[in-house]
Amino acid sequence: MNQDAEKILTMLRASELFAPDFPKRVSHSIAAWARLSKEERQKTGQISTNAIQRARTAYRQWEEGGTLGELHYAPAIPLLGQLWWDCALIPVGNSAGHALLSIGTAFVHR
Repeated sequence: MNQDAEKILTMLRASELFAPDFPKRVSHSIAAWARLSKEERQKTGQISTNAIQRARTAYRQWEEGGTLGELHYAPAIPLLGQLWWDCALIPVGNSAGHALLSIGTAFVHR
């Protein structure tokens, strides 16, 4: 089982999602968002659009993030945490978060 998980982790690490120039999630407080100009808000939205276009090639890899959670593969935690925190794609971040929760739940029940 760990060989499968390690293979998935290696594929995920090598995917487009971890390219140095892959768009990162931008977060603003409500007050900071209110201070942004219309153009700045549009640029923020464009980040997700760019990420979607680039992630088409990485679809399979981020989908495997859930599998890492099902396998309760603890070595995946740093990589999944990075996806959850940084990825500009909400479905990818959500998938990583669910995987992290699954892994954490497995350790709590041991």
